[in-house]
Amino acid sequence: MVKDSNETPIVQETEVMDTEAPAAVGEEESALAAEESTTEELDGRSELEKAKAQAAEYLDGWQRARAEFANFRRRQEQQKKQLDASAKTRVLTHLMPVVDDLERAFESVPKEIADHAWVSGLSMVGQKWMAAMEKVGVRALTVEPGDAFDPTVHEALTHEPNDEFEEGTVIQAIQRGYMLDDIVIRPALVRVSSGKPAE
Repeated sequence: MVKDSNETPIVQETEVMDTEAPAAVGEEESALAAEESTTEELDGRSELEKAKAQAAEYLDGWQRARAEFANFRRRQEQQKKQLDASAKTRVLTHLMPVVDDLERAFESVPKEIADHAWVSGLSMVGQKWMAAMEKVGVRALTVEPGDAFDPTVHEALTHEPNDEFEEGTVIQAIQRGYMLDDIVIRPALVRVSSGKPAE
């Protein structure tokens, strides 16, 4: 307290520092910073979710494209096999009558000339022909008398009564049949028994 000349006390005003104000400002700033970091975290999470969704979408599209390509390749391979088998079948069906004629010619060779060199030479040509057909997947159907008639590999030329063979069995093979891999390209022509003749 200071006295002036009039002896009246003068109270000096001192600045009172507001100590609470800076603390409040600091709290507000930290709250704002916390909000901003939370917002940034939320933005980061939503971006991450979007990126994950997009990655899943790309993965799904890639897997579908891969499956479609695999299916396309499989279809192409099947078509190629079918075309190959079809071309072979067309060629072989035109050549089979030649083999049939050759076999019939050998069956009717007279005994006097059966030992001639040219007959054995032709026989070797026939064997080579059959070996070449086997190389491309052709095999002859073996049909024996007494075999059960199978419409998938046999074609009945006659259906006749027979004392020796039961009904539905092969009496005799007239013409050889052929298969290409697992496909019958020509069924064997056979005579089929209809059972014992009626008395």
